[in-house]
Amino acid sequence: MTPTPIPALVESPLGQTLSFTAQVDNWSGKTAEARLDEKRIGTLDASGKLSVSTDSVPRYLYGAQTALLPLPPTADQAPKCSLDQVTVSDPQAQVGRVDQRLLREEKIGGQLQPLLWPPLPVPAVERVNDGQNSQTETVTALIYADRDVLVREQRTCRGTLWPWESYGPPDQQAAAIDVQLRQGWNDVQFVTTFRQEQVVVSGLTKTEYRTTLSVSGTKTPPPWKDNGVSLSAPVP
Repeated sequence: MTPTPIPALVESPLGQTLSFTAQVDNWSGKTAEARLDEKRIGTLDASGKLSVSTDSVPRYLYGAQTALLPLPPTADQAPKCSLDQVTVSDPQAQVGRVDQRLLREEKIGGQLQPLLWPPLPVPAVERVNDGQNSQTETVTALIYADRDVLVREQRTCRGTLWPWESYGPPDQQAAAIDVQLRQGWNDVQFVTTFRQEQVVVSGLTKTEYRTTLSVSGTKTPPPWKDNGVSLSAPVP
């Protein structure tokens, strides 16, 4: 599998304080609270105006490579990575990824109803662009870094979709990262492409699944959108 080209280096820092306003597309017309973990960080009014301001940081922080590469090789793939080159300017850097969704909670009878993620779908706003077809998905996430750190990586691995089944369909994953995170919050774009190809393995034709991932900063993130889950969705 051809390695994914290293994307252009684009910095998109947002500062130590996460503060912005944005218009949410396709909003339901109710009021809601934007949440980070269990903390209120902003509001979403009936017109769809999202206002966020917080000095809070994500509850869970990880090494920069772990936070930015959501497709790590499985135990089956690890010995089969033909390319795995990584540079992390500061290995001690701690990074947290806020999913593309900002969870929100609705006040009902004066009480905040907790929203759980996972496993049930929850009311959320997100920055996701599926492009012209379902094979490509672009997600813009909020990334917090406790210090400046540069992450650059190329990885190409081969395995199976179900590592516990040696006869499962072959799977290839290629990833490329070029991200300069600044201390505080940053916008980072994850572009994932999914493909299927027919290949011959030991004389048999099989469907091979190929996933490529490109991670970089972005100057033009997609708009926020309502994910369509009702604010009154039941929560266990």
